[in-house]
Amino acid sequence: MTARLVLAAMGILLLGYAVRGVTRGEITVKGVTARRDAEPAKFWFSVAVVGAFGAMLVAFSLFGRLEAG
Repeated sequence: MTARLVLAAMGILLLGYAVRGVTRGEITVKGVTARRDAEPAKFWFSVAVVGAFGAMLVAFSLFGRLEAG
């Protein structure tokens, strides 16, 4: 149960970070900042990657199968 909560929390934080990037017009991924007005392709790709990873974590927390170790 704890692993599901951690995955869900991380996913929600990443989705929030992607939304924050869209609203501010700037996102930083792996130490590189992309601005929507200066580098639109890099910006939208970064938003898509962060958003997809966040959505994947939320989906895994909801529908994933966790094995007891």
